[in-house]
Amino acid sequence: MKSARSQGEGSWFRAFCCFLGNALALIERAVSLIEHGVTLIEHGVTLIDHAISIIDRVAALIEHAATLITTAFNYLM
Repeated sequence: MKSARSQGEGSWFRAFCCFLGNALALIERAVSLIEHGVTLIEHGVTLIDHAISIIDRVAALIEHAATLITTAFNYLM
């Protein structure tokens, strides 16, 4: 049979191990959250890059349309 002192020490040790386990789980979740945040930022950057590409293409389309209109106007005059 264990003495009261050894039972108290075991209880303290178990509580400390539980605390460490919970702390590690919390750290793992924090790292996972940071990884998800980084992925979200990467997707945001990709989305902005695609939006800039679309804007460039629309600008080129407008420029070509303006050239076409100018050419047609000059042809009619």
